[in-house]
Amino acid sequence: MALFLIRAGRQGQHEQKFLTDGRIYFTWEGMIANLNEPKDLPGYYALFTQLYPSEGQGTVQNWARQGMQFCRAIQPGDWVATPSKFNPTIHFGKVVGQCDNKPDAEDIYRNSRKVEWFALDIPRSRFDQDILYSMGAVMTVCKIQRNNAEARIKEMAAKGWQV
Repeated sequence: MALFLIRAGRQGQHEQKFLTDGRIYFTWEGMIANLNEPKDLPGYYALFTQLYPSEGQGTVQNWARQGMQFCRAIQPGDWVATPSKFNPTIHFGKVVGQCDNKPDAEDIYRNSRKVEWFALDIPRSRFDQDILYSMGAVMTVCKIQRNNAEARIKEMAAKGWQV
């Protein structure tokens, strides 16, 4: 199992949809492409360069890596952590599906993964500061692995979310 941070929008505007739908979404505006189509990182770079021609190369590469992580690196059985923007809490879910593309959906909801949310509104105060720093990463999609965070969070879950 791996642990990934998945943000629900800059202001948390997609949080309720994530929780209600039992899904995580790749919420990039203008994402009209199927994230399943590129097969490797150069393919993701090409796709994002085509979709976002006015963005700088560094930005496009960063976004492409996040798109690839969302669709290719995250596997069924991995856990996702989605920090709330409305409360000092974090939601945890288990990914149970592959990357889906719904071409008829709004661009920000076209690419998604099915998730079983198993722990909602876990207070941030229960986590050690180094884990909170990882949860505060500026990325929208990233793997959380520093300081053995994955094993520590799994142990917390087994102990009723106590350190």
